Amino acid sequence: MTATFFLSVAMLSSPSHEPPRGGPHFVSDSLLLATAQHAIGVRGVEVVWPGFWTKPRRFVLARPAGVPVLITEISPGSAYRPLDSELLLHYPDLSGRAYTSVVPTQLETVFDVRFRVGSTTVTAIQIRDGIDASLEMLFHEAFHAFQVDRFPPTRRNEAVDRAFYLDFQYNILCEIERRLLSTALDTDDRSELAHLVQSALAVRERRSRRLSSVFRLTEREIEIVEGSAQYVGMMVRSLALGRDTGLVTLAISKRLREPLTNPGTAANERERLWRTHRSRLSFTGAAWITILRRLVPDVPALIESGAGIDQVASAAVQFDISKNDDYFNDARARTELAQVEQRVRQLLGDSASFRRGP
Repeated sequence: MTATFFLSVAMLSSPSHEPPRGGPHFVSDSLLLATAQHAIGVRGVEVVWPGFWTKPRRFVLARPAGVPVLITEISPGSAYRPLDSELLLHYPDLSGRAYTSVVPTQLETVFDVRFRVGSTTVTAIQIRDGIDASLEMLFHEAFHAFQVDRFPPTRRNEAVDRAFYLDFQYNILCEIERRLLSTALDTDDRSELAHLVQSALAVRERRSRRLSSVFRLTEREIEIVEGSAQYVGMMVRSLALGRDTGLVTLAISKRLREPLTNPGTAANERERLWRTHRSRLSFTGAAWITILRRLVPDVPALIESGAGIDQVASAAVQFDISKNDDYFNDARARTELAQVEQRVRQLLGDSASFRRGP
């Protein structure tokens, strides 16, 4: 989106400045306003997750080390001043809804789901390199704020002994599940979908036998909390941009089949691998929620009531635990095990552990 006038940090700090004319260093601020307009005007969110992103909408966008811009559908009071109307000529949905604080302030972190605005709090993020990434991050983090009031309190302990996720066989089972879910996302055959879900549940059951109860709880809660936020962030971003939400399903399916890599941002190998595993659980959870939305109409309500993925999925496809071995053998038959093992060896390297177990 091209704008004649651009938002600059200098202008936000001093409203008496004349709007600057062009200049490449103002592009990311134009991005901020475009992101805000898409976010404030998005429709159809109720279909993605009832109760989320309802009106009146309030959120904060900022540049790193820049001035936070409050976007709100209700008056923020005298502590905030509106942006110059000339800045909003190309963003009509922001007219009377974009403000900066009278007292200089900054967003000190990449995001804050409890950013203080007067007597309340809102979700605030530092915008990313593009509208897509900025919108997805905003809706993702806003959904985490939503979860605080709507989801059961979490009990996970991410400081738990992480040796489990270094187990070679455990990782093999994780990758088999991901491939089954990817295939399930790609099918339009409801009967085939049910068979794939049964096989994936058998893999999860086999994998859970290798875990401590504490690690199992941590894994399941990450899948629900991060997976639902991943799903909602991607879906609502697509709605905001007027895109087919079916493309989100394709994107998740593709992500599930991509080789896992270490992010390389942590100081030690085990921490890097944990971050990779956490990301894996996030997209696994997003895949499960996408699939279950096809099978069960009230998945959001069930999850908010405390139901887990295994519980909802088992009921949806009438999973018969007595046939678990048959389901598991079907899962193995559908998977290129040699390729999976090679990828897991590349991921874990010398950190892999080989424990006995089922």
